[in-house]
Amino acid sequence: MTEKDKLDVLRRYSNGESVAQIARTISYSARMVAIWVNKAGIIRPRKTIPINKKLTAMELYEKGYKAKDLAAIFNVAESTIFEWGRKYKVSRPKTQYENKVHPFCPVIIDEFRRAGLRSRKYKLSDLGLELRCTRCKEYWPADTEFFPVESTLKSGLNSHCNACHSDYHNMRK
Repeated sequence: MTEKDKLDVLRRYSNGESVAQIARTISYSARMVAIWVNKAGIIRPRKTIPINKKLTAMELYEKGYKAKDLAAIFNVAESTIFEWGRKYKVSRPKTQYENKVHPFCPVIIDEFRRAGLRSRKYKLSDLGLELRCTRCKEYWPADTEFFPVESTLKSGLNSHCNACHSDYHNMRK
């Protein structure tokens, strides 16, 4: 590579083009381009983003927009969005799985309850929401006191009540 080509690479880098972008257009590796840039001692100023844009991004992040989408909109890295979130103490809405069930004190959300009531898996009584045991066919309160925790299921509770569950395991021993 001639000195003129190296100078062109350095000019492109100082104008904001990444090492990878430059390497794609020439017949040298990104590592080689990085070595030339380091030897030349070129330091690009850090891109500063106005505070109002950061706050706008954090408002959208708090509303549930994905960090990947915000990074593309604001032309920053995804990790920068996470960093701003920590810096400005943004509370994200819970994901669909975080909203479903807490493993030790299940609170089954509406969509599960509605689907379960239609299929007669759940029923509402004066005790609250009850779950039907698939073994003894009786309804018990949908709680960890009556049903074992099953984290692989969407409801978070096993389909057998504690009594049937223990009978089943004692029978297998």
